[in-house]
Amino acid sequence: MVQYRAFRNTDPPQLAEVWRSQTAQRGLMQPMSMAVLERFVFSKPTFDRQGLIVAVEGDKVVGFVHAGFGPAPDQSTLSTEFGVTCALMHRAETDPAVAAELLARGEQYLRSSGCKTLCAGGSYPLSPFYYGLYGGSELSGVLDSDASAQTIFCEHGYKEAKRSLVLDRDLATFRPVVDRQQMQIRRHTTFETVVDPPTTTWWEACIFEPFDRTQFLLRPREGGAAAAAVNFWTM
Repeated sequence: MVQYRAFRNTDPPQLAEVWRSQTAQRGLMQPMSMAVLERFVFSKPTFDRQGLIVAVEGDKVVGFVHAGFGPAPDQSTLSTEFGVTCALMHRAETDPAVAAELLARGEQYLRSSGCKTLCAGGSYPLSPFYYGLYGGSELSGVLDSDASAQTIFCEHGYKEAKRSLVLDRDLATFRPVVDRQQMQIRRHTTFETVVDPPTTTWWEACIFEPFDRTQFLLRPREGGAAAAAVNFWTM
């Protein structure tokens, strides 16, 4: 008989097993480990054990759902107005009804905390957990390639709110563009590298603290604000 309860400190090894048991897909970071879950999920100041609900059969964890919240408009604190089901996973041999029950219990946790709007998958700034672990470098909602998640959320009344385009590039064949326009940019700007740039809000600090980040800026040679910027982080 499957039972449901809140997260316990002894759960991470089996939660990592459930994650590793998922069908290989484009946007899911593998292989998962206890250390990665601890560093990128459980150690966050916004983590609430009541929001991570596990399904257990005997001593075996067969699935879990993790629900959380986004930030207030000024990103200085947590807001319970918008809630998100950040992750929903179960072992392949488990009855699909377990996933439906986990989703319902995650939604109940969000509602009991004052949530007015339920979301699935997460998209910045509604991105409390699993940044860099699902969807690529950004959280991009529920991926089209994640058919099982798409199915269960659609069956339970979730509607598409927006779409994101996930791009990737094979660096083995990459060659920088060299043309007249690029040469003009190089003549009029200087290139600046900022290692571990400071975050601008409490919410950014919560999200990006585990990552090694680098920011690159193009500044006019005559001085002034940056004309362009790009941020990179390890995943």
